[in-house]
Amino acid sequence: MQIEISNDVRFKAAELPRAVLDTIEGRLTIANPKYQDAIKYDRYVGNIESELMYYRYVDGNIVIPRGFIYQLMGILNGYRIPFKINNQTTKFKPMPFTFTGELYPHQKEALDAILTKECGVLCAPTGSGKTVIGLAAVAKRQQPTLIVVRVLVLCLLIRYLNPPPFPFPFPFSSYSLLTRLKKSSSSALTSAFSFSVAFSFSVAFSFSVAFSVSLPW
Repeated sequence: MQIEISNDVRFKAAELPRAVLDTIEGRLTIANPKYQDAIKYDRYVGNIESELMYYRYVDGNIVIPRGFIYQLMGILNGYRIPFKINNQTTKFKPMPFTFTGELYPHQKEALDAILTKECGVLCAPTGSGKTVIGLAAVAKRQQPTLIVVRVLVLCLLIRYLNPPPFPFPFPFSSYSLLTRLKKSSSSALTSAFSFSVAFSFSVAFSFSVAFSVSLPW
């Protein structure tokens, strides 16, 4: 089967047995925390979906998040289904990021592991330096970057602390950390906030080919 990778991953659903599709759909279906909270606190459920499904069918294709590609490969290998990957991911002109911080040995180990993958999630305890590791990875990747935080005030604070000509929109509470990543142009760094399932941001730093920080797929 042929797997197409661009800003998402898609392949022909008809090429897979129903059992394989069920496995993929099961992995990409999670309980909706908003629905669970409504039930827990005896609130009105209304039209809140009980589950969130991170797949859809479009013109005979099943479309899934790009970050799921390694799990997909594992599923297909488990069912002994041969596949080919057509990677059409866009790679942009390298951006002049420079990381000026110093990493501890465990952070360097994590960074080295990140750089061997195109997407994934870095999970570590609070205070272990996920953000600093992310900065170093952004500088190594040299690609446009999107940082997503879960609280709007953080996004606004980032912009307030970093007016032009040095807008470094990273969700740090310390300006000294903000200055660890220096760049000559602001167009490649963007900050945003999300009200979606963002409870894992405190323990996870997600990355992709363009090193976008977002909710883990």
